[in-house]
Amino acid sequence: MLALLHDPVTRVLTFTGAGGSGKTRLAVQAAAEVVDDHEHGVWWIPLQAVREPALVLPEIGSALGARGEPADHIGERRMLLVLDNFEQVVDAAPRLGELLSVCSNLRLLVTSRELLRLAAEREYPVPPLVE
Repeated sequence: MLALLHDPVTRVLTFTGAGGSGKTRLAVQAAAEVVDDHEHGVWWIPLQAVREPALVLPEIGSALGARGEPADHIGERRMLLVLDNFEQVVDAAPRLGELLSVCSNLRLLVTSRELLRLAAEREYPVPPLVE
């Protein structure tokens, strides 16, 4: 999994699996492992309270402290955004694709029950936790 995060071709890594499978915990651990690879930081963006796909980019902007559009704030910065609980706003995926297209050094680590279906996306299935 860490090899996928270090691969420069992987712009979006999506951890998929059922609720309670440990996607969030794995994302936190993975993000901590690659902090040094992202000069402008790793940013945690929890989306569990967001229900409207149109609010995803404003939520990203708010987390980054952006004044205006997130794309303008990110620009050419090397950063990783960790988007947690994306499944309820999966219709916002095309907007993330647009963001990636204008922010060439941006990478995303996403937790979701389903894929985003973006061109640069790689999937890492997280099996259910066994008790």
